[in-house]
Amino acid sequence: MITNVTGVILAGGKSSRMGQNKALLHYENKPLIEHAVEKLSGIFSRVVLSVNDPEAFPQFDLPHVTDQYPETGPLGAIASVLETGERRIFAAACDMPFLNPHLIEFICSLEKNDAVVPVWGEKPEVLHAVYSAALLPTFQFWLKHGRYRIIDAIEESSVLYLLQQEIAKLDPDGNSFRNINTPADYELIK
Repeated sequence: MITNVTGVILAGGKSSRMGQNKALLHYENKPLIEHAVEKLSGIFSRVVLSVNDPEAFPQFDLPHVTDQYPETGPLGAIASVLETGERRIFAAACDMPFLNPHLIEFICSLEKNDAVVPVWGEKPEVLHAVYSAALLPTFQFWLKHGRYRIIDAIEESSVLYLLQQEIAKLDPDGNSFRNINTPADYELIK
């Protein structure tokens, strides 16, 4: 059980490409968000839900952190969680049903940087990454100036980019990073 990192499930998005709340879509007889809650609760001693509505997901007895930066995407959600005093978080999207505990544990064990971001297929996976409170002033600056891309916000920080060949030792197909954004994505996993 990881005690020095908090697991964060990002569940406050608008699901605009899906047309309905993707966190509640069922996969293997339970909502996608429940898969994330179960996986992260088995890894971290503390798990929180990042939400845009404090009343969202009452079925989970977990702390809810309300997004303090509406309409700013995951950057605002992560900043909101760090503002609650969390020192180091692992942030994952609620629509990732294939999270790999061994990969998450490995990512969290890499403690020397302000962020640890896996890279799969040359794409930084910023919604399956570790962020430290040292990044909070930078995140707040970017939010204040209307720029919301995480990858841009961490560009000049101490970031370890975990390369695909390292990840493949624990997750050969990169399934950890599969998320469900569109009806077509959902049909593929059903």
